[in-house]
Amino acid sequence: MTWRRVTQKLSKPFSNLTKLERFLQALRVGSACLAIFFSLMVLVGPAVNNRLYMTRINCAHLDVSYGLYNSLRSSVSLAPTIFGDNDSKNQPMGNSLTNSEIKLLSDYAEAQVAGAPQYCTSSLWSWCYGNYESYQTVDKSGREVTKTRNEVLTCSKRRDYAFDYRSQLEEMGLQSILAYAYQSQVSKSTQYSESVASRNHRSSLAMNGIVFSCCAQLMLLASALIIYANRGLERDLSKIPNVVLHALAVLSLIACLSSIISSSLITNLVIITRNEVASKLKDFGVSFSRGYTWFTLLWLTTVCCIITMASWALPLWCANPPPEPKYKTDDSILIGKYTQYF
Repeated sequence: MTWRRVTQKLSKPFSNLTKLERFLQALRVGSACLAIFFSLMVLVGPAVNNRLYMTRINCAHLDVSYGLYNSLRSSVSLAPTIFGDNDSKNQPMGNSLTNSEIKLLSDYAEAQVAGAPQYCTSSLWSWCYGNYESYQTVDKSGREVTKTRNEVLTCSKRRDYAFDYRSQLEEMGLQSILAYAYQSQVSKSTQYSESVASRNHRSSLAMNGIVFSCCAQLMLLASALIIYANRGLERDLSKIPNVVLHALAVLSLIACLSSIISSSLITNLVIITRNEVASKLKDFGVSFSRGYTWFTLLWLTTVCCIITMASWALPLWCANPPPEPKYKTDDSILIGKYTQYF
């Protein structure tokens, strides 16, 4: 087979089309290709690039120390002038601690977490923790900004860690933070373990939905190339059986719904976990956030699936029906048709 014939075969699906059909083909093929690409970036990208993480826990040391002091201060009945009245520093606070004792406990807790990492990230394939140095500099506008340098990231192959924030904090050496925040052995809490297991299960279902959506988009892409290459001399898909086109439209709709549900489910799990962390650990300077790059790729996948669905379903199910053929109504024809029975 010569190179010319190979080129003709490859270009056949894209040649001899009307402007409208060419536009629909570009939407169908282009959006399917992008959906597959973004899906692979969501699923496989984290195994290649550690920056494509799903969730992140931030815990700057100074914020943690300040939060510890506030937590201890609020756990007893304190005088309103704890920071303003020098005479009250050595007076009993509530039934147990004095202001000076709380300060000593905070200093001790700060020393305990001094060597802990400053943040950790969790993805589909790994868990990482990192340290960095902060320094002040002046930007072009003359404003003082804080930047980081000498960042070191250490990763291990751990899965199902994205929503288990307490285990992550324990791995980082912040057990004292958890003890002060929850006043119990929270890592052994049955309710918390069941909650994490439920979130991991729903996250796994969502990932399966993304995998299904990716496979469906691959089938739509291959089917589109095949039917456009086998349409004969027609400039559109009028020669293709309607049952085939409707089947592809239904597949695109299922893939779109799968992607929307999966993306919404994962986003909702992150929001729930973030609010839960904020309710107990915000005063310690601990925050839970999503990986913006990873979630951007996730929702770009969904957008591409929506475009693919619209390019297949809307022309078939929402377009105006074709006009009915016009028949001749000549009276002589009608008379001849009826007189043959007499």
